[in-house]
Amino acid sequence: MTEVNSRNRRNDPSLWYDRAEPLKMGCGRCPDLNICGGLRIRAPVFDCSHFCRCSPDQRSECELACPLNARNLVARSREVGGWELDVVAARAVPIPDLPALVPLIKDRACGYNGQPATVVGLRLDRLLALLDRRSGVSVMRTEVERRFGLSSDTGILVSCIGYDDPLERFWGLRNAGVVAFLAGLRPRLVTVPNFSLFTDVPRHEDLYNMKRIAIAWSELAGAGVPAALHVNARTDRDWQRWAEFLQKHAEIGAVAFEFGTGAKNSRRGRWHCDQLVRLSKVLDRPLTLILRGGSQFLEELNAAFSRLCFVSMKPYVCTVQRQKITCGLDGTLTSAPCRLRRSQLGKLFSYNVRTMAKMLRLRRGKSRRCQPEPVQIPSASAS
Repeated sequence: MTEVNSRNRRNDPSLWYDRAEPLKMGCGRCPDLNICGGLRIRAPVFDCSHFCRCSPDQRSECELACPLNARNLVARSREVGGWELDVVAARAVPIPDLPALVPLIKDRACGYNGQPATVVGLRLDRLLALLDRRSGVSVMRTEVERRFGLSSDTGILVSCIGYDDPLERFWGLRNAGVVAFLAGLRPRLVTVPNFSLFTDVPRHEDLYNMKRIAIAWSELAGAGVPAALHVNARTDRDWQRWAEFLQKHAEIGAVAFEFGTGAKNSRRGRWHCDQLVRLSKVLDRPLTLILRGGSQFLEELNAAFSRLCFVSMKPYVCTVQRQKITCGLDGTLTSAPCRLRRSQLGKLFSYNVRTMAKMLRLRRGKSRRCQPEPVQIPSASAS
C-alpha cells in the first residue's frame, strides 16, 4: 500500500469524496459515523485519523478537532454543543431583492461613486480591519461609508467568504458584539462565514466547522440580519445534512456557495453544481442563491433557484488594473488594457459593472430548465 502524505494534499483528487468508493475500514467503529457518513475516497487510508498532522509527542498541542487528541476533540465538541446541526430557530428575516450582480470592492481605488451599482459587496476582512481592537466593535456605518466611498443609501452586501484568519476573528468576536456591528451597518444581506471543510483533515474538523456555520447563521438571523447560509460540504452526507437543516428551518430564504477554492476544479465544481441543483429540488421552495465564482454553471443554477445574485470582484480588479471588460454575444467576457487618468476610473468601473450585468442577462436568457436525473440524497447509512 502506498503511503499517503497527509500534508498539503487539499487539491489531490484521490482525497475527493466518491460515492462509488467503499467505506474506509476504520469508519465502521467510529461513534460519529451516522453524523459524518464516513470516508469514501480513493486514497489508501484506514480512516480520517490518518490526516492528523502531528507527531505523537505533539498531539496534545494540536488545534484540530482530531480523534487522536481526545481532550481537544471533546473541547471542540463542547464549544459548539456537539456535531448535530441543532441550533435554535431564528425569526424569519425577509431576503430583500438583490441585483443580479453585486460588485465586490476593497476600497475607493476603483472610483466608485454610487452608480450604477446601488448595492456593493464588502469583504469581512476589510470590515474587521476597521474595528478598534481595544474596544471590540466601535465602528459605525458612517465610518464605513467614508472608508469605501459609499452614500447613505448604498446597499451593502457583506461577503464573509475568505481566508481563515478573518473568519476565526469573527468567531472570536461573537461575544464581543461583532454581530451587532454587522447589524449596525444595515446590510441588505450577510453571507454566513464559510468556515473551511478541507479534504486533508480529520472529518471531525469538518463537523465542527459545519456546526459553526449553523451557529453563525442563527446568531445573525436572531439579530435581525438577512443572512445567507453558506452550504460548505465535502460529501453526500454533508449535503444531506444541509438539506435536512434547511427543511427544518423554513425561515432561511437564502444560501451561499463559492466555486473559487475547493470547487474550482472543473470536475469537483460539476459535482457541487449538481448538489446545489438537487438541494433546490429537495426543498421545493423559493430560495435565493448568493454565488461567488462558478460562472460556467450560471445557466443551470439560474434555472434551479428562484433568484441568483452573482458577487464578483472582477469589475473592481479590472478597473484598478485599467482593464476594460467586453462581453461577447455568447456571454463570454474578455478584458483589454485602456489608458485612463485616475479621475476617469469611476466611469470605467461603471462600464465594467454594466458589462458584467449584461453577461448575466445573456446567461439567464440561455438558462435551460433541464435538470440532472433525479437522484435521491443518500441516507446516512449509505454515505
